[in-house]
Amino acid sequence: MNRPAKLRWLRRSAFQISLAILAILAWLQMTVQHEFMPPLLIADSRVVGLGNDLALGYSASWIFNVLVVVIPAWTRRRHLRDWLEQRYLDFKDALTKLYLSLLQQSWNSDLILSLRDPNFFSDYFSENISPDQTRWHAVHNALYDHGLQEIRLRCQSFIGDCDLTMGLIGDLDSDFLDLYARLRDILSFASIAEANYDDIKSLLSRLFPLHCPWSILDGEIKPDIVLTSIRGL
Repeated sequence: MNRPAKLRWLRRSAFQISLAILAILAWLQMTVQHEFMPPLLIADSRVVGLGNDLALGYSASWIFNVLVVVIPAWTRRRHLRDWLEQRYLDFKDALTKLYLSLLQQSWNSDLILSLRDPNFFSDYFSENISPDQTRWHAVHNALYDHGLQEIRLRCQSFIGDCDLTMGLIGDLDSDFLDLYARLRDILSFASIAEANYDDIKSLLSRLFPLHCPWSILDGEIKPDIVLTSIRGL
């Protein structure tokens, strides 16, 4: 878990962490009652006994909260996160297979998995297949004839997957919501793109960073921020 993900987890779990701290204090109080530890502040046996009863009641309630609320919520969130991560990878793989089919090129599972790597994707589609045309340019030219409808369907399907996941998870921080808003804008463009030069160029310029997140500032390929954010849910 990276540092931003850890900070998001701390913000999301602040209330439960506070309850856990109180539970620790309650257990300390019970050790005082059973003379495993000396009284911390109050030595009066009646007060200590009352504190023990309260601590015991709170401890039971906290354990019930962990078993009934915390663990099921964490498990559901983990399952949704893993499901969305796999859907995102499947979405990008489906687009990659479409690009290769537009090039009338055969492919196997090893090639698709290799093309998940941003550096390999960049090098592969930057290769020339003719003196004046790279693979990526060939994909652009092939989209005039067919392929746009499948891209629309793939983008709309993944938007639906994201909407479903966020609706079920609920508590999302502003950074992830901002990222999703940008991602939704990118994918939504596919629904209005037409088979003309400007629209296809604009569409591919939006899709390419999903496969190869390239920074215009330093010219370096960066980690996939969408995948990183999904893993930090």
